[in-house]
Amino acid sequence: MNFRMDQYSLLLPTWRDPTAKRVVFTDFDGTLADIVPNPPDARPVDGAVQALVHLIDQGIGVGVITGRPVEFVQDLLGLEDVIYRGQHGMARAYGLEESKPVDAVLPVMAQLEPIKEAIEKAFASDPDVRREDKQLGITLHFRNATDPGAVSKRVEAVASKIVAGSDFQLIGGRRIWEIMPRVGVDKGTALRDEVAILDADAVAFIGDDVGDLPAFAVLDDLAQQGKTVLKIAVLSPEAPEDLGRLADLVFAKPVEVAQFLADFPG
Repeated sequence: MNFRMDQYSLLLPTWRDPTAKRVVFTDFDGTLADIVPNPPDARPVDGAVQALVHLIDQGIGVGVITGRPVEFVQDLLGLEDVIYRGQHGMARAYGLEESKPVDAVLPVMAQLEPIKEAIEKAFASDPDVRREDKQLGITLHFRNATDPGAVSKRVEAVASKIVAGSDFQLIGGRRIWEIMPRVGVDKGTALRDEVAILDADAVAFIGDDVGDLPAFAVLDDLAQQGKTVLKIAVLSPEAPEDLGRLADLVFAKPVEVAQFLADFPG
């Protein structure tokens, strides 16, 4: 793990102040859970759930902003006092309540079913591409392909044609392409909305992939507004280069994140 301690030490007074409104938001895959060959098999690493409970016990708010459906993460974490934003922020729940799409998504949902049908037809016989229905979108996985680079290009070319002219877009990630509504909602806008609701003084976000960069950008904006922010990255060979460059703290794997949060703020 790489602690940029000079920067972090300057942030500690606010994070240690129990009168400050403090909140930690995190992705799920690659931050609380290891990346696994079969995505439904992902589970929180040892100590991750307990670390989130520790934050809550310290009076620090906790939120999860993930590309997964809200219900998937709710089932695995089982925590009531948590804000859940799924589908890159396009669905929301507090605690274990049923999730709801954000308002911006509703007008475009009628377009999704024909896109799903076209994707299924295009990749039904492709052994390298696994389709995952995420309710508000579709994820195309190719982690287990023998030549993931070639498969990525093929998936991108085909899926781009399918979504062309619609209100859906293709978003890349760690050996995945995701088809999601193009309605101006991402992890960054989700983070900004939740921080505004909470009126937080100190905000941290933990990410590991290109979809987390908008959240880092929002933290930069919040810092300009006088809030204390902490950008934490979990780096892997598949992580975007900018993630590590922009982060205040860098870890190599989710178990290190769990260990850090278990003693946070330190």
